[in-house]
Amino acid sequence: PLKYRALGDGVIALAYAWLPAWGTSYVAAGLIDWQVLFIAVPVGLITVAILHANNTRDVKTDARAHIITLAMKAEQRVAVIIYMIELFFPFVWIAGCVWGGYFPLWCLLVLLVLPVAFVNVRIMFRSFKEGSAAIANLDEKTAKLQLLFSLVFAGSFLLSECLL
Repeated sequence: PLKYRALGDGVIALAYAWLPAWGTSYVAAGLIDWQVLFIAVPVGLITVAILHANNTRDVKTDARAHIITLAMKAEQRVAVIIYMIELFFPFVWIAGCVWGGYFPLWCLLVLLVLPVAFVNVRIMFRSFKEGSAAIANLDEKTAKLQLLFSLVFAGSFLLSECLL
């Protein structure tokens, strides 16, 4: 029902990033550590970008099904900006957390994944000229970005511990 009220993006962030992070923290440490959100924010935003790419592509079919999404509520230009924020802000967030001392320096290795995010954004921009066909598989490409980003991000913590 939340998807019919343009709340699906928030539910996805909560269900696939923040709650699992808190749950894992609780199971592992016996307490809910709010600092786990520092890790969950960038991962959650790219996860939401998968849904947003799908919803941007499916605006016309969702309208026929009476589904209301954030991509539908926003005009196309704003939908592209939202996608850009969902992809680029995680890199800025991680750099800020490294600078603030919350993450080890090795976490900057995620910047190696940034070119993939740029490719995805360029694909999203093609939707202006070519329509939804241009972004037919952008959700899949965003999921691959999510996997690569998460592996490098998790690996950077492991590398940091191994090199201490």
